[in-house]
Amino acid sequence: RWRGAMVGMFQFNIVVGILVAYLCNYLIGGLQLGPEEWRWKFSLAVMPGLVLIVLLFTIPQSPRWLALKGRIAEARQILLEIAPELSPAEENAILLQAPTQDGKLSWAKYKKPILLAFAVAAFNQLAGINAILYYINDIFASAGFSKVSADQQAIAIGATNFLFTLPALYLIDRIGRKTLLLIGSVGLFATLAGTAAILISGQHQELLLWMLIGFIGSFAFSQGAVIWVYISEIFPTEVRARGQSI
Repeated sequence: RWRGAMVGMFQFNIVVGILVAYLCNYLIGGLQLGPEEWRWKFSLAVMPGLVLIVLLFTIPQSPRWLALKGRIAEARQILLEIAPELSPAEENAILLQAPTQDGKLSWAKYKKPILLAFAVAAFNQLAGINAILYYINDIFASAGFSKVSADQQAIAIGATNFLFTLPALYLIDRIGRKTLLLIGSVGLFATLAGTAAILISGQHQELLLWMLIGFIGSFAFSQGAVIWVYISEIFPTEVRARGQSI
């Protein structure tokens, strides 16, 4: 019953990381480091990378994967450690109803979910989200904003990404995955069209920030939060890992 919000937390942590990165870039930009500035921005990423490596040695195996391999006792022990209040019914749903072997991801049998997964994932990227996040400062610079101002605008974009992910996590299990995608797609179309018009005409640059905020908000509320949940749910359990990976 909480799957949408729980899987969506993956996206939530991504947007938190993006916001922190923008804040760090803004602070480093204020130090006037000159040509070496970009090196410092990249170097800061070493620290969370190092923390990740250390913490990865402490995480447990997936109970469902262990059950898939027939290692029921290990799976039950991990469930006891990470979810001690799990009901017997929920435990059985994970351990006893797991398939006995990996399923074959056959095109003939799973053509529709494969095509759906491909389409949702492709449009997730073709909407331009990463192009905008990566080149946000250049976009503002091309519209006439100064370097410092562009860094500040990037923080506004990162904060929007963060804030609009929160209602998506609240609503995804209440109004459904498809509804969020439909609502967000309207916002994506309108704001991308507005952004293009501003950059092509060179007029109304003061509206650019609002257009990009609207785009990021629409994406975070829909595609950003939904994609991981939707792709994982359209495949049966026995082929879910392979289907989602593709």
